[in-house]
Amino acid sequence: MGASQNKWVRRLFLYIIFLTGAALYILTNQVVVFEAINLPLTPIDRLIQFWPWTIVIYALIFPLIAITPFIINTEILFKRALFCAVGVILSQMFFFVVFPSGYHARPDISGMEFPWQQIYFGLYKLDSSFNCYPSFHVSLCALIPLLLYGERPKLCLFFSALCPLIAISTLTTKQHYFIDVVGGVGLGMVVYFICLKAFPLKNEKA
Repeated sequence: MGASQNKWVRRLFLYIIFLTGAALYILTNQVVVFEAINLPLTPIDRLIQFWPWTIVIYALIFPLIAITPFIINTEILFKRALFCAVGVILSQMFFFVVFPSGYHARPDISGMEFPWQQIYFGLYKLDSSFNCYPSFHVSLCALIPLLLYGERPKLCLFFSALCPLIAISTLTTKQHYFIDVVGGVGLGMVVYFICLKAFPLKNEKA
């Protein structure tokens, strides 16, 4: 198998993993096995305002996931990405199934202007208020810059600026509690550092 063909196989494999994660998210989002927990609103949650337009930033996670297989350009990076993707998906599903939590403070969108009302109506219809802790959005945002660290420094720097904005948008769109963001960052970091035990950075091998 040629190098070019091998790249496309890796990309296809990652897309299959991502689509599997999306399907599991939708399933656990719509079918809650155990009684859901409503986490408390912290002072930070009460302080942060609802900014409807930040749904644009919130939605950037989807093109970000779509381009990820194309920035995974080496075998070792592919192995790390595969390990981290599977690890974070399984971890998220464990929380979503065993310890389901719901967001109980979604804002009233009845008086919202066009097009934000229509966008949020569609979001609420497709994505229920469950699957809060830890934030899947945020765990992925934590993972991507970490994966690129040491391998693609310029892209790592770019995503280190973009991904925190996406994480913050989960709060300004009132999709998540602050504790969900903390949990998402923690989960992403734990999965990544476990991955490094199996696939260390080059300078760690020396």
